[in-house]
Amino acid sequence: MPPKQLNVRFVLRYIGLFAAYYATAKVGVSHHAVNNFATLIWAPTGIALASLTIFGIELWPAIAIAALLVNVSIGASLFVAVGVAVGHTLEAVIGATLLRQYGFDPSFGKVKDVLLFVFIGVMFSTLFNATIGVYTLFFAGVAGAGVIKATWLAWWMGDVASNFIVAPFLFIWSTVDLRGKSNRQFARDVLLFILPVAICLTVFSLSDFSAESTVRPGMVIPLFLLFSLFCDQLCALSAVFVLAISSLFVTALGWGPVAFHAMSISHDIVLVQGYFCALALGNLVVSTVMRERRDYGHNLEQVNLKLAHAEKEIRGKNAQLLLAHKAKDEFISNLSHELRNPLNIISGCVQMLKSTSRTQDEFKLALLAIERSAETQLHLVEDLLDMSRLITGKFSIEPRRCNFREIINNAYRSVEYSAQAKRVELKLDVELADPYIVCDGVRMQQVLWNLLSNAVKFTKSGEFVNLKVRRDEAELLIEVKDNGIGISESQLPHVFERLWQASDASISGRGGLGLGLSIVKDLVEGHGGVVEAESRGAGKGTTFRVKLPIRPPQMKIVAESASRPLH
Repeated sequence: MPPKQLNVRFVLRYIGLFAAYYATAKVGVSHHAVNNFATLIWAPTGIALASLTIFGIELWPAIAIAALLVNVSIGASLFVAVGVAVGHTLEAVIGATLLRQYGFDPSFGKVKDVLLFVFIGVMFSTLFNATIGVYTLFFAGVAGAGVIKATWLAWWMGDVASNFIVAPFLFIWSTVDLRGKSNRQFARDVLLFILPVAICLTVFSLSDFSAESTVRPGMVIPLFLLFSLFCDQLCALSAVFVLAISSLFVTALGWGPVAFHAMSISHDIVLVQGYFCALALGNLVVSTVMRERRDYGHNLEQVNLKLAHAEKEIRGKNAQLLLAHKAKDEFISNLSHELRNPLNIISGCVQMLKSTSRTQDEFKLALLAIERSAETQLHLVEDLLDMSRLITGKFSIEPRRCNFREIINNAYRSVEYSAQAKRVELKLDVELADPYIVCDGVRMQQVLWNLLSNAVKFTKSGEFVNLKVRRDEAELLIEVKDNGIGISESQLPHVFERLWQASDASISGRGGLGLGLSIVKDLVEGHGGVVEAESRGAGKGTTFRVKLPIRPPQMKIVAESASRPLH
């Protein structure tokens, strides 16, 4: 916040505190003041305590100046005016400083705040003002030794009553945000405020403190305590404030309880003050306890919700662990099957080669089968090693200036035999005016082999797999398209997940470890490219598209070479 805005706000608070203190002080000293100084009705004490606690101790000069001017206006000497002003100021400064130091919450969120307010703000700090003020009057010769006790008591009781009745009202209103209340809540709060005030004023106006009275002021206390159980602190403390101020006003005018009018109105004011101090204290304690209980219930509810959420997360984690355990078992089973099949073929061919009755053509076929099975075995082991390197962060890409046409030809030859065996036609549609790009040739051959072999595996006999490669100024575009069994819409987002196997029975029985496509994704992204899958649904084929930058960012050419064979 800019310094200018801070200064304006400070000045406004300063002026507001000065005006409120001066106006209420003038009202107080004009009603039954002892020795024209000690009054039973003294709202400035509560105003000063609340203001310094809420806005800061630096506002104390407003209190000192207002107190000094009030005493001068009623004819006090400069010595008396300064002494009394010092007492009023010191009382507010000590009370506010201690409350702030001990972490007092103006919203009375906990019973601890009530105890701090009562023992520091009400009982302790008021001792300084009454003592300094009375002895100032004594040394100035205004009050004799015979009236010191009565003067001190009137002074102290006026300050205590002000702190009990005025300060909580100001504290609670300083923490309220009415913008968070709906119209319905606001209407309910207004009703809960008006109803008890009206009832209590009626009871209080019909009662007195005499033993013969059938309508006694004590009847208000249980009503107010009951009221405090069902409403928030704002309504409860506001109701006490309005009821106490109105009752003290009518009592000061001689309209209050009449049992002791024969003695003095001051005696009536003392009774009313003591009565409302007790009512304010009880109301403050009950409303704070109920708020703390509601807050505890709300916090407990939040804790229960968090526990329920945590329990749900734990169950989800357990389910994931079970799925992972199941996936691990399926992976081991698939791995055993995939490794055993090539070995069985190799073993069978070796046994056939041992026979001397085989023809030359059968001999060549057996050698070719052994070679293909060994290549299949090698690809499986390479996939396992690559996945291990990716998981442990030891995987590396060696970018070079490579002839991508040679990479395509090597990948094509790697899957040509398996495609012929299934009678799947491989179609090449390659247009590369400049075949050279920066990439890891071995890894890109691995990408093409995985995509092509995957397409051949899931394409029916007599169908085709199309490899299309294009190049523009910035990207190399690769598309592997088949018209095979396709992928359902629900499973399409998972095709690049590690160890993922399609749940479709027509797909899941075709072997594989579920590593190939996840490795493709890692390799393509390692080159700064993207890969995506597209399928219109089961039985409608699948298309994989790869986009590679011609020169991947932050890559340096290691050496110029054609792609190395994948082995």
